[in-house]
Formats: sequence, C-alpha cells, structure tokens
Amino acid sequence: MRRLFSTVLLRIFFTKLLYLRRYGYLDDHMPGTRNLASAENRKYALQFFQNFNKIPITGVYDDATANLFGKERCGCPDVMPQKNEAAFSKKKNPPTPVQFNLGTKWNKNQVTWRLNSFSRKISNNNVRVETRRAFDLWSKNANLQFTELQSGDADIDIDFGRREHGDGAGNAFDGPGRVLAHAFFPPFGDTHFDEDEGWVVNRTGVDYFTVAAHEFGHALGLGHSEIREALMAPFYTGYNPNFELNSDDIAGIQALYGAPRNQPRPRPTTPRTTMPPVVVTEPPPPRPPPTNRPTFCDIPYNAAVRDFNGDLLVFMGRAYMLRINPNRGLVARMSQRTVFQRSPIRPDAATEVMSGSRIVMMKGRLLYHFSRSGRRISRKWISGGGATMPEQARAALSFSSNDISVFGASQVWKLNPNTGRVISGSHRYIGNEFPGVPNRIDAAVIRDDTTILFFKGRSRMHVFDRRQNRVVRTVDKGNELMDSTCNV
Repeated sequence: MRRLFSTVLLRIFFTKLLYLRRYGYLDDHMPGTRNLASAENRKYALQFFQNFNKIPITGVYDDATANLFGKERCGCPDVMPQKNEAAFSKKKNPPTPVQFNLGTKWNKNQVTWRLNSFSRKISNNNVRVETRRAFDLWSKNANLQFTELQSGDADIDIDFGRREHGDGAGNAFDGPGRVLAHAFFPPFGDTHFDEDEGWVVNRTGVDYFTVAAHEFGHALGLGHSEIREALMAPFYTGYNPNFELNSDDIAGIQALYGAPRNQPRPRPTTPRTTMPPVVVTEPPPPRPPPTNRPTFCDIPYNAAVRDFNGDLLVFMGRAYMLRINPNRGLVARMSQRTVFQRSPIRPDAATEVMSGSRIVMMKGRLLYHFSRSGRRISRKWISGGGATMPEQARAALSFSSNDISVFGASQVWKLNPNTGRVISGSHRYIGNEFPGVPNRIDAAVIRDDTTILFFKGRSRMHVFDRRQNRVVRTVDKGNELMDSTCNV
C-alpha cells in the first residue's frame, strides 16, 4: 500500500512539472538552478502561472491552482518559447503547435483555409458555417480577407483528430476535457480540434465557434493573452451568445495586419489637440523618515518592474537593484548587471511582458528585451518619428502583451513592444488618464490586478486603484514596501 501511495504521489509530481513545462512556465531559461525539477524552479514556475492567470501568488499547488490545471483550455503554451523557430520547415523538422517568435505573421492579407476533415458531433454544414463566422470575426477587426479552398494547398488546414493525430506523441490530444484544440503559428497555420470533445453549436457545451475563433487567432500569429476577458486567454470560458473580441484581441491583430480598410486611421494627437491636463494638487509629503534607517530606503527609483513570480524589482542609484516581496519585504540587494546582462545603466523605464516572458527596458530611444533569466535578447530603436516621443520616458506599464503605456513628464502614450513603434493617436495627459497621479513621476509598477504604484522623489509613493480610477493613498514607499527594514 505504501509503495502504491508513493507511486501515485510521484505521478502527480511529474504531472505538475509536465503541465508547467508544456505551457511555458518551466523551461531552460529559468533564473534559478539548471535543474528544472528543483524546488526553487518549481516554486518560481507556479508563481509565474499564478501571476499570469490572476490568482493569488502562493508558489504552492493550492486549490485555485489545481482548479485551473484541470480546466478546459487551448493546447498552445501561454508563455512564448525563447528560441528561434526560423529553421523549421513543414516537411523537415516540423514544429510542435506552440507559439513562435513575437511578431510572426502571414506576409499577406489574403489568407486561405481548407476543411480537411469534419466532426461526427456537428453536421458538416454547421462546421463550415461556424468556421466562416470565426474567420469573419478577425476580418471585421483587421485588414484581413479569408477564402475557403475545396482542394489544393491552403494556408490554414483544419482537421479533427483523436489522441496522437500526426503531431507527435508529445502533442497528442488527451480525450474528453482539458486540451480542446491547438494551432500552429504562421507560416504553418494548421489547426486541429480534439474529436473526443462534446462539440456543440451556439449552446452550452464546448462551442465550436468560440474555440475555433481562438485557435485561428494563433494561426494568424497571436499568442495567449494574460487579460482574462480576452478571446486569446488560454482557458475556455464557455458559450457567449453576444460574443465580441476584447480590446486586447483587437490591439493584437491590428498590430500584425493593421485596421480594416474601411476603418479610418486614428489621427496622431499631441498636447495641442487633447483635453487640457487636469492640474494635480499634490498632498503634503509624508512625515520625514527617521534619520537612522538605511540609506537605500530614501533613494529615488530609476525604474520598477514586477518579476514573473510577483516580486518587485526596483532600479536605483547608478547600477544596483532591490528585490522586494509583497509579503516579506526586502529580499535582496544586488548589482543590476548580475541580474540583467548588458543592461543599460540607469534605465529610464522598465516593465514586464507576461506572455513573452520578457522584461523590457527603455533608455533614450532604445528598447531592450531581456529573458526571465536576465539574458539580453534584443535591442532596437523606437520608431514613429520624433513627435511620437515628445518627452523622455520616465516610467512604463504593460497591461497586456500588445502595448506598453510610456510615461513622460506630463504625457502618457502607447508603444508596441514587439515592433518598437509608438502607436499613433495614443498620446494623452497623465492627469486625465490617471487622476491624482502627478507629473514627472520617477517610476511605476503594476502591483496586482487592481493596484498600480507610482513613485516620485526620495520617499513618496502614490497608490492608484484601477477600479476606482484614482489615487487612494500617498505613503512613504520605504515604510509601505519594506516595513521591517525602513520603519525603524
């Protein structure tokens, strides 16, 4: 009996590891030890999964985590693999149905599709009608047109299959529940549905239209979204008779293919054409901090970012950082370049891109991408013309993987982290978009699903509630984030 119990526990252990590895949370680019199964890496991967999916970050396999592990979902990873897929070909060394590099897309706007097989659960006509409707959802919101082929080679081949269906044992379907479908990114596009699911049309069950629309998003080049309301979120949310694409889905597909031809391009807005800024009267400063507390409690922050496990990383001074855990306070002080190799000294701004598993830094008009292990992946110039960066960047926030909000002295604008291009027409005044937040902030970071922290000066931190859309508290940052260290 004891041996059987040990075998069951071992199987559960490896099932968790396989899940985290399959969906991109546990890979060869972990920031910890090279042993992927180590306790350190398992905890980090669980924290990353919890952070991405907006559940409490505990680092343990709790009830909320177990519930998501067992939920129906797409078979593609949530986190972008950090490897070059360009060497793959469809006939030699074919890829698995995973996300490819950021920005992968068809090099055309006319895309063809073909139904190679059908489901026994839905009539052939219903499959065809719902497939067209799913493609129409994307063409309505982007410069895309889709054509069905009855024969010949199509860009997107659509099939229903069971268990191991030609993609290799590692990508086999798993029977009813859990993985519903998966798709390949361009230039492959193949989309496969698990025939063991209880497929239905326009009613409660596994709605074919909803799943197909999600998978076609992958076949067009979109990854998974950390926005729970988005179609491209990894978990199946059920049939919705009034379904429309989320703004994050639309931002992603238009970043790849542009807006529909009949939709006018937004005009660039500058301070002369936006509403006058709200004048923010700053509250009196908090009480002067004690003189005997550590010096780093009162050094202004250059930039701040939320690590994938939920910790805060703050850049300060010339080249050092603090790691702050929301529950335990200060965890470590360290050199910036021991964490982020070849990173810019005193970055102007930094933020995280969740589904890309990347940290993005800005310095002047340069954009740097780093892997979660701190390896520098790329450096590119920010494009869009001088008027699109009217002020030097001072902070950055990433609410989704499709755009970054960049804060200057008085304005905030959006930047596509994948292309490095400023989004036309996105310029606004900070006081109008974030009521109560003063101009000339030093850094900002998203603490959780409802709270943003804005830092200014030696000790001031403005706590912004996203639901109330206002600053709810102004506090001493050292006391709030590192109480036991700074509140002496």
